[in-house]
Amino acid sequence: MQDEFVWNMWELIKTAEANRIEISSNFSQKYGITPLQARVLIQIFLNENSQLGKLADDLFMNPGNLSKICKSLESKNLIERSRSESDNRSLEITASKHGKELVADFQQLLFRRIQDFTNVYSEEQLKEILQFLKEYNLFMAENFR
Repeated sequence: MQDEFVWNMWELIKTAEANRIEISSNFSQKYGITPLQARVLIQIFLNENSQLGKLADDLFMNPGNLSKICKSLESKNLIERSRSESDNRSLEITASKHGKELVADFQQLLFRRIQDFTNVYSEEQLKEILQFLKEYNLFMAENFR
């Protein structure tokens, strides 16, 4: 039973990741950006006033590669970079008005679709699902990175 559980979890997570990538690809195509740019834009939106190093850690990316993606997003007027008020040496990255509009559009679509699924579960069941996923992610991070 334990072996079957582990492989079923592995397959479910792989499939969930493939679905997330497909959703992200559809979103990015709609707005003329790459799926990776979409991922970065969403992360910036979720963590307003991020610094490049922290953002790179959150996305598991090399800061140099992330900087190139940010330059591209900035040239498309999707993000803004400015000097930190607390530390003039570091840059803070925020979603621009246009970037926020794109993510809000994606969020509305995503929430509407997910709501159809989550409506069949109680709030307590949803909390249990999230708790399990958080514990699983923590376990994976602590044991396989």
